[in-house]
Amino acid sequence: MALMSRKIEQILGTLGLMYFLGIVYLARSYDSSSSNSNKNNNKRAITSSSSELLLQPQPPLPIDKGLRIGTNNNNAAAMTTTTIQQSSGRKKLFAPDNEDWEKRCALLFFGLPRSYKDMVLPSLEQFVLNYNAKYNCDVFVHYFHQRKEAAGRYNEGGELDPTEVLTLERAVHAMFQRTHPLRKQPPTQNIFKERKSPPIVKFIHDTNKTFYKKRGEILKHYHNSKDKEGNPLFFPWKNKTWKKSSLDNVVRQWHSIQAVFELMDEYSRTNHVNYTRVGMLRNDVMFLAPVDILRLDNGTMDTENNQMVVCPFGRYPVCDRMIYGPYLGVKIWATYRFQLIEERVKSNLDPGYGMHSERFLNDSIIPYIEENFGYHKHINYDICFVRTRPDTVALVDDCIIKGSSRGWDEINRTEAIEKVLGYKCDDIEVDGIASNMFYLYC
Repeated sequence: MALMSRKIEQILGTLGLMYFLGIVYLARSYDSSSSNSNKNNNKRAITSSSSELLLQPQPPLPIDKGLRIGTNNNNAAAMTTTTIQQSSGRKKLFAPDNEDWEKRCALLFFGLPRSYKDMVLPSLEQFVLNYNAKYNCDVFVHYFHQRKEAAGRYNEGGELDPTEVLTLERAVHAMFQRTHPLRKQPPTQNIFKERKSPPIVKFIHDTNKTFYKKRGEILKHYHNSKDKEGNPLFFPWKNKTWKKSSLDNVVRQWHSIQAVFELMDEYSRTNHVNYTRVGMLRNDVMFLAPVDILRLDNGTMDTENNQMVVCPFGRYPVCDRMIYGPYLGVKIWATYRFQLIEERVKSNLDPGYGMHSERFLNDSIIPYIEENFGYHKHINYDICFVRTRPDTVALVDDCIIKGSSRGWDEINRTEAIEKVLGYKCDDIEVDGIASNMFYLYC
């Protein structure tokens, strides 16, 4: 009996051990199955709502994952500066810290204000401030404090009031007050953090005296440099419409573009703000269609934040009158001109057209952005604006010369301008100015 009892105990012990091991195996199988199920559910959730997630501020991504509205560029996610081809002697390129700094957008304006109060500001309020109010973009302006303008290639000249551009601050704050209490954006539109205070508006300016003090030496260099045959290196001598003053005006524009971007960068550093989306627009254009700095052609959103958006007209061969897109792409467009123009003429890339702005952008600036950052030039055919001149004059056909905005070759463009202004305008003839330009006096 004792022997039988010991055998029964051994059998029961073995069965107990087997039962215990079975329980452990089943528990592990359940955990594994549950984990896989959760992973699959998460994967399905991300896939089904990816269009919404892309529009939300995202954490920094690995290099091979591309961009989002919430990040600046592939390489700058965890550093405050990134270097582009240091071996060539180029300066370090400042890039805000994406993780810790508040993400915002910015609207930058540059150049000489012409007919600002009467023509530019009303259209800017309607088609730029209004359409970007939901993003609460900060605003930065560089302008030239100049009271009179001489005649130029497409300009009869006239009187100016540079202080009119300062009224933009009041307009920005008024737009904030009108739109902020009513702002109830759907989740996919809530890209930037909601702010209780109005956008920052900052101005900086140059006079003719301060401009020539800063850029006088480089202007001499551009005017006096010759190739082996004695032809100008920088002056686009093959373009017969250019004058000596044309080169000066290009440098003034480049200076203004760089100055306003550096103003934004200075504010960014000091206040730890990360401007992930930046738009650059002129101080002397009248907007006739919406400019939303997150939208591409046909109203689609740039969810990847990798498109450099330009206008569809003035393509000689690319439009140089505006741009908006990711921070680093716009930074190259705005601040690398004085560096890359030297490389352009040294390489003899386009002899006879050295500082021709549109050809330079097309051959040097845009390819440089695409090759170094993977951003792409994108033409938005929905955009239309016309340049203004002193004494409330507009170049009516800007949106249909060397390219065309969608539908603008079929509408009455004079009536479109009058509708924005709220009053009638008169056709005028301008002696000695380009014959293909149609001028409207308002």
